Amino acid sequence: MNPPSSGRLTYVYRIGSDDRIEFVNDAWLRFAVENGNPTLCQGVVGTSLWSYLSGRQVVQLSRELLTRVRDSGCEAIIPFRCDSPWVRRFMWMKIVPLGNGKVEFCTWTEREELYSEPNQLLDSTVFRDRERLLRMCAWCKKIYSGHSWLEIEVAIDRMRLFDHVALPTITHGICERCFQMIDTDIPPDVFDDR
Repeated sequence: MNPPSSGRLTYVYRIGSDDRIEFVNDAWLRFAVENGNPTLCQGVVGTSLWSYLSGRQVVQLSRELLTRVRDSGCEAIIPFRCDSPWVRRFMWMKIVPLGNGKVEFCTWTEREELYSEPNQLLDSTVFRDRERLLRMCAWCKKIYSGHSWLEIEVAIDRMRLFDHVALPTITHGICERCFQMIDTDIPPDVFDDR
């Protein structure tokens, strides 16, 4: 892991003890606009962090991680992916306790890889079949195939996702590898629907 250097953009947001967003830096706002979320820039301060996370496993593990950072007073650094339909982003997040329950999140991009063509599976404007669900790991963006977790392109091919009129609706969970990486002291039986 390379820590952010002076030349690397760092996207920063802070939450208060009530888990409401208190601050986002200009780089964070630009990132939201550049990635098709201009409305996210208006009114994000004052909203709950939890309104931006989905999936029971993701929310529960994130709450545990946040509690651990606050209680221990130690920062946590974890890798994650933040892909768009055009680019794979391999990123890092540093979660820093600031005292009095406040926490700062600093994220930066380690590297980017362009998709050879836009990945419709990741395009939020594409029509979705709400009856068909597809579980994606919220951290590494792998897709659960029913037997194993696959890279997006492999899942598209093996699961023949584009053979249907509409793509499945994406739900978020966490793969075993990311679960182990992020959390070492939550008992595995906490998440019974993995």
